[in-house]
Amino acid sequence: MKQILKRLLKPVLVVSIGGVAVAAIGIAARSTPLYYAGLLLASPLYLVYVPLMIFAILAAFTWPIWVPFYRLAIKRHGAPFHPGDMVQVLRGQHKGEALRVYDVWNERDKVRLDIGDKEKKDVTDVFSFMSVKKIKESEPPPPYGSPAAGSPSGEA
Repeated sequence: MKQILKRLLKPVLVVSIGGVAVAAIGIAARSTPLYYAGLLLASPLYLVYVPLMIFAILAAFTWPIWVPFYRLAIKRHGAPFHPGDMVQVLRGQHKGEALRVYDVWNERDKVRLDIGDKEKKDVTDVFSFMSVKKIKESEPPPPYGSPAAGSPSGEA
């Protein structure tokens, strides 16, 4: 529940921080001494301040609409991902490569891909769900007790 709440409130926090930054710009613009009344409206700060305020207000009220679109987009890319899945990288240095998923961070919407030992050690093998597309499902493990899984008694 806590994870879902964090995920839902993250856009609100980002917009709130953006709103505070925009308000600070507005306060700075108002406190700057302007000698001509006409310069107040033509100030370059207002050319930034007004569009950012409009964007902040729209984002604050419409973010619940965009979250389902994000979820739909990652579903189209093949989510949920599982270790063993083969994915194609869509962005970055490894664009176009087919790589195997070896770890999934669902809480962050990220996967770790088997690129190499150096990348694994440096944790530079992490990709967003939006940066990869599933091309092959991992094979499910054989059922318990099947000949491929071995017998439960340990006989070969």
